[in-house]
Amino acid sequence: MSVDPLQGILLNAGAQFRGPISYSADGYEETFATNCLGHFLLLNLLLDRVVAGGRIVFTASGTHDPDTMDGKLVGVAAAPDADALAHDGQDGRKPLSGGQRYATSKLCVIMYAYELDRRLKHAGVPIASIAFDPGLVSETGLDRTAPALVQRLLRTAFVQWAMKRMGVTMGSLDFSGEGLARMIVDPQFASGSGKYFQSRDGQLIETRSSGASYDRSKAGTLWDQSEQLVQLSPQERPVKLQRAAQGQAQGSVQTAPT
Repeated sequence: MSVDPLQGILLNAGAQFRGPISYSADGYEETFATNCLGHFLLLNLLLDRVVAGGRIVFTASGTHDPDTMDGKLVGVAAAPDADALAHDGQDGRKPLSGGQRYATSKLCVIMYAYELDRRLKHAGVPIASIAFDPGLVSETGLDRTAPALVQRLLRTAFVQWAMKRMGVTMGSLDFSGEGLARMIVDPQFASGSGKYFQSRDGQLIETRSSGASYDRSKAGTLWDQSEQLVQLSPQERPVKLQRAAQGQAQGSVQTAPT
């Protein structure tokens, strides 16, 4: 199949599955399969079609950070171990909660964005890799697996006001959607590779992600494990990334930006 040159890729699909744990057709836990592996495979299959100066935008979430109110409300993210997350609940141990699975998937998404940025820079490829948190946007239907009463409450002005006062990162369908589009086309974000932006109080703000998200060693392992899980063949690996030296930047932890 021929694919025309691309100016960018928006990796925006996301889902939160509450209740009993479920698995994809490949046998992988559904949250991780949807939010992480699907994006990862699509990215690798299309990256060589992205033109110089193009951008990759990963839709992230403040829920990945346990030190924020977003993370505290959902559940503490687990270790970004792709093999363990893909087979969560299949090893005889109690599975993670739905909130933890979601938060962990978003931690992995941010680590993908940072790892891709490092690999592209190492290979000398002028493509930006950006992580973007649109904030909580109840209109998207992300909460559709929650009880009906909870869904109705989340859409009320009072509850949204209260969550904002509590420190939850809030977005809106219009502003966050426009923000996502700006991430990929606005010249203001052309130098945003390897950075994390949030939709907050009507602004798009560069901010710090969780400390765990800057671990280069774990990000490299997450990437390599994900390649194996999606069964990416040597012929499917992007030529752009094959230029990067093997074993780049492994075993060290990156200092978070200030």
